[in-house]
Amino acid sequence: MEATTQRPLLIAVSTAFFPFVGGAEIALEEVCARLPAYDRVVVTARMSSKLPRRETRRGCTILRVGFGFFGDKLLLPFGAAWHAWKLGRRRERVVLLSVMISYGTFGLLFASRQITHAKLFVWLQEGDSEEHLQSGKFGLVAIGWKIVLPRAHVAALSGTSLASTLGG
Repeated sequence: MEATTQRPLLIAVSTAFFPFVGGAEIALEEVCARLPAYDRVVVTARMSSKLPRRETRRGCTILRVGFGFFGDKLLLPFGAAWHAWKLGRRRERVVLLSVMISYGTFGLLFASRQITHAKLFVWLQEGDSEEHLQSGKFGLVAIGWKIVLPRAHVAALSGTSLASTLGG
């Protein structure tokens, strides 16, 4: 791939994002706002037909996947993989960031296999009990961790750690 002056691309996947607000969503928006050297995209489940499929918020492009109902998060792995591949395949520097291990993480995991130069990060901030991590959702949570963690870099949430880890 020839050298370009392209800005690096950050594609983050979060099951929910604004206007569905929790600690992870607020933290992700703050991280995106503090990485102005990157082109920033958040892929999320739409979960309401009143929300636009695409919008910009604080310099970050938000792409919502689905039809506007609660089950849209089941479509997130496919939408995350599609958008990551479509946006990242021709970029020189691509960072894929999954906010916690969720449905969308598997889409980024697949995309990271297709975009071989992309770096996959998982941002861990789960507050779940040990029991849930081992047997939640009929054991699927533990299987997800075992599949994803060996294939990803782990990023911690702190004042500077994520930005410095990503190089921004």
